[in-house]
Amino acid sequence: MPIKESGGEARKTVRVVIDGQWEFMPAIQRENPVQTQQGSQPAIGAGHAAVRWGVHSEVGRLRCVLVCRPGLAHLRLTPENCRQWAFQDPIWVERAQQDFAQFVDQMRCRGVEVLELHELLAQSLEQPNARRWLLERMLAPESICPGLLDEMLAGLADMAADQLAEFLIGGMTAADLPARKRGGASAYLELEEFVLPPLPNALFPRDCTTWIDGGVTLNRAWWPARCNEALLMAAVYRYHPRFNLEAGVKVWCGDAAGETSLATVRGGDVMNLGAGVVLIGLNQRTSARGAVQIARALFGGGAARLVIAAQMPRTDAALPLDAVFTQCATDVVTYAPEVVDRIVCHELRPAGQGMELRVHKHDGQHLLDVLSEALEVPALNAIPTGGDRFDCQRERWDDGNNLLALEPGVVIGYDRNTRTNRRLRQAGVEVIEIPGSELGRGRAGAHGMSCPISRDAVSYR
Repeated sequence: MPIKESGGEARKTVRVVIDGQWEFMPAIQRENPVQTQQGSQPAIGAGHAAVRWGVHSEVGRLRCVLVCRPGLAHLRLTPENCRQWAFQDPIWVERAQQDFAQFVDQMRCRGVEVLELHELLAQSLEQPNARRWLLERMLAPESICPGLLDEMLAGLADMAADQLAEFLIGGMTAADLPARKRGGASAYLELEEFVLPPLPNALFPRDCTTWIDGGVTLNRAWWPARCNEALLMAAVYRYHPRFNLEAGVKVWCGDAAGETSLATVRGGDVMNLGAGVVLIGLNQRTSARGAVQIARALFGGGAARLVIAAQMPRTDAALPLDAVFTQCATDVVTYAPEVVDRIVCHELRPAGQGMELRVHKHDGQHLLDVLSEALEVPALNAIPTGGDRFDCQRERWDDGNNLLALEPGVVIGYDRNTRTNRRLRQAGVEVIEIPGSELGRGRAGAHGMSCPISRDAVSYR
């Protein structure tokens, strides 16, 4: 297997001092924010040149990224309900907001434009058509008590856009409804914890939407509690002036009207490595049908020449690919050997005209060998997670592999993964550390908490 020994001197870690703290509900705070016409909220994208949407690699220069701050949805988590949304424990929201603000500032200080979902959604909902389009889909008759549907629609139609965005992401209880709108549904409201469920996993926006080349996917979630996340993104892409799907942004999979594909896909399993190669992890959350659908769309649009489907071991079927493998530079990756060593790879290529695919199984060939051949890299410098087997298991659990590349050889990761971070620095990778004690309770790191929207291509030659 073509793995080089790690070497090289460590670069200095960049640290940013955070002067202020987040307040709950408002947008991400900035120093000297550019004011909107109303003078109250900083303008999204202000001060940045026009960005061309498209993600052309996993580690090229990151230009623009989508995030979703911790907020009301996480204040709804309790020891009794948190596992319903795949959180191990409730989180300390105020501390998580401070740590998340540091994550955002670290990206901004490297010139990355950071878009925040609450802000994008609120600005989209200023348009009556957008509000009506989204509410009709999120408040479907089959999911809302019949006696409550009309009252909820009436109450939310009059709500301020920023407050509505907070409730659509953070969830709504009976107490959040104006008293005059509860009408004859009071008995039903006493039976339900939420009239609109919270979406705490919106903290991980990559999962519901994935940008590949010049197009985007709207991913159908395997987990029912996450299905509305793609609807929110569809509304933003459709109605926010920065996107406007009607103007020609390509949708690879999932319907721009909000009807996502029947095939399930989790964005943490999809990596556009560049040079026409896309890696997709197959597991409980990303089905083979989902991978095939993406492959056909990319081949048909000329956005890929090869899709590598990486079948996760059955014992680790719930893990996303980016929990056990991430790329840090064109020739440097980090991986969890106890999982990655058991991955089985299938190669998908177009087979002439039409929708047919040619599938080849790489029996007995390691994922790293398959990638090395596909990318024409003589040897990948593969950095194992942690140190001994105890370190490896602990730091994989703490998202030591879930790193976000800002450019080749510069990544953001949690500070608690000391051994993995040290190994990466010895390999010449600059590791920018952020606190992970609270953010990590959702079981994802910087890679999962970000959805790149604009990223440069890289060269492997």
